[in-house]
Amino acid sequence: MSNFYSWIYVDSQNNIWKFYKNDNYELCYQVMFDDGKWTKERIVDRNVLEVFIYVEDEIIHILYITLKNTLKYCTMKDNQWLGRTVYSIDDDNFELHNLKVEILGPEMHIFFIIIEKMIRIRAVLMQCIWNNEDIKTFKLQDIALNYHLEENYLIKVDEKGSIILLFITDEGEEFGVNYSIYKNHSWSQENRLYSITGEDITFEILSSEQTIHVVNKYKDDSVYFLDYVCLDSNGELQKVIIYESNMVIADPIIVKANTLMYVFWLENSRIFCSSYNGRYWSKATPCFSSKDQHIQKYHIYTTSPKESLVKDAYCTGDLDFHILYPEQLLLAVAEDEEKESQVKATELVIHKKSDGNQKQELIKIKSENKKLNRKLASLNMQIQKNKRIAEEQEVLLNKAIEQKLKAEENSKLFFKLQKQLQTELEKVNQQLDLEKQERFVCESKYKSSSESVSKIMQELQKLQLNDSSLHEEIELLK
Repeated sequence: MSNFYSWIYVDSQNNIWKFYKNDNYELCYQVMFDDGKWTKERIVDRNVLEVFIYVEDEIIHILYITLKNTLKYCTMKDNQWLGRTVYSIDDDNFELHNLKVEILGPEMHIFFIIIEKMIRIRAVLMQCIWNNEDIKTFKLQDIALNYHLEENYLIKVDEKGSIILLFITDEGEEFGVNYSIYKNHSWSQENRLYSITGEDITFEILSSEQTIHVVNKYKDDSVYFLDYVCLDSNGELQKVIIYESNMVIADPIIVKANTLMYVFWLENSRIFCSSYNGRYWSKATPCFSSKDQHIQKYHIYTTSPKESLVKDAYCTGDLDFHILYPEQLLLAVAEDEEKESQVKATELVIHKKSDGNQKQELIKIKSENKKLNRKLASLNMQIQKNKRIAEEQEVLLNKAIEQKLKAEENSKLFFKLQKQLQTELEKVNQQLDLEKQERFVCESKYKSSSESVSKIMQELQKLQLNDSSLHEEIELLK
């Protein structure tokens, strides 16, 4: 998520204080006095992730993030480390990372990111302003994370006391580098500077004369690159390839000395350097080599009667410890650069320009090829998906055709049955007509018979009446 660099402080008596984190996440320190030997390791605190050191009136102050999601402060008093919590998160689902600090007057501007443990693809960049009593917390940016990034953001104070913020966010096929400036107690609108692809990405920043200088270190395929990006006060952006190598490039440092810009980096147990005259970068020159001693980058806190500041430098291993300041390394290459600049200057400029253009074109082609490969992979996946969909549609079509054939067969059977039923229906209708006719005849006969019966009944009634009258007359005659 971020590189942990140890800290060195050289006090007024040239004693060297070294602060570092061991494998057990313990913040430790050792001191080297005049005898050139390190004292016994002593522990400041445990469960420590990241550290910032500053010194005021020969008193060492430490800000650090712990594994328990707390931002803590401590200082030494009467040979004891006394501390307190400055900021904390009670939710164990989140973590604090990427601690960076700038001191402006009485205020300390503390930056860190908050990451959700389970997802780890998004983070929130936070700013805390602390005056040793009150603390104000602000949410600055949402950042899309990626494991290819060694650093997610950088801060740097320019000559006017403004804080420059650069942050990288994952945009899918590439990473977007954005910047914002803090001045007059407010942040400017974020602006996108440029994009970068690759992995093992880290970057360094330097502000000089209203110009932002950025050095990107990244790996593309199996090749390591150093890029230089310059944003001037007019908003003009310049991007140039400084160096490329098949060997691992690590820990670049950018400085300005006199009128030239210098970049140092580690490669194969050596320190390399390249200078920039405002138009071209010089050929990479080795300025220090140590096969027996491990070289690594440190944060150095330096003090002088005029100022106190944090700077980066390289240091050799513990057995023969030396601080290699960039200014000292420049002395090793200054004479060679001066001689080189005087010999065939025109041919060298043309060569560098051509070489730079070719390298720039090469990295552009590689970058385009990488994008095309990604698009090709995406298209292949889409083709496979479409093929799968087509196969599914073909199965459905075959089922539909089979169902259609069955339906047609059933339809023929239906029509055959319908015809048979129609024939039967016609026969039934004919039979029904015959039965209707017979019924009509029967009804007519029934009606006629009913009328005849009715007449007979009437006649019978008349006869009965006559019979009754005759009986009465007979009785009278008797």
